[in-house]
Amino acid sequence: MSIRVGIVGISGFGGGEALRLVAGHPAFELVYAAGEGSAGSRLAERFPGVPARLAGRVIEKWDPASLPELDLLFASLPTGTSAGALARVPRPVKIVDIGGDHRYAEGWAYGLADVWPERIGGQSRVANPGCFPAASLTALAPLLAEGLIEPGNIVIDAKTGISGAGRGGADSRLGYAECNENLVPYGLLRHVHMPEMAGTIERLSGGSAAGLVFTPHLVPMTRGILATLYCRGRASTGQCLAAARRFYAGRAFVR
Repeated sequence: MSIRVGIVGISGFGGGEALRLVAGHPAFELVYAAGEGSAGSRLAERFPGVPARLAGRVIEKWDPASLPELDLLFASLPTGTSAGALARVPRPVKIVDIGGDHRYAEGWAYGLADVWPERIGGQSRVANPGCFPAASLTALAPLLAEGLIEPGNIVIDAKTGISGAGRGGADSRLGYAECNENLVPYGLLRHVHMPEMAGTIERLSGGSAAGLVFTPHLVPMTRGILATLYCRGRASTGQCLAAARRFYAGRAFVR
């Protein structure tokens, strides 16, 4: 029996990636696609490479009160807009919130999949981690869990592509002329992902992350993140690699 899936915010970068993954999953059946500006158009008009079985599906206007029968809903809405709407989705429908409104919110599991898989299984509300936290915390988790590094002396130097701001990002820094052949730090000392990373570091280590330094940079590429992490500790490279292999043994995504 297939899992009936819906995607809201499907015309954005996050929603489009969810569509790609759902379309290729053998157990998923896409029965609902919703958006705002794209409502009324067919999936093939927005995504020419979509499989033929989905090409004619019409993108609907997002209304949590008129959902079809669903098992799972992926929500890719702008941060600050999903909390109220998703609260109206019937409880039997499982939700994965790709946006930032429910990370460490009460009643929502923090979905850092291979770090805390046991906290996600069986949950009906899962908050997808932010992009920088996912890249950085996946590398840090084994070392923090085994006490090989100091949680209060971590420096994260990360580079990201411009699609991370979403298709609707209107910041002038995201224009071609500003991004091309350029590298720009941004959000220094106040980036929205700082509390998420600090809180997770403290949960993993049991210590304070008060000394965390995070510097994100925008680079002229479409997607992807390179996070270089500087930590204090006495472990050798071999010990760090061994800790990572133990921590992620048998996990689904980190190999």
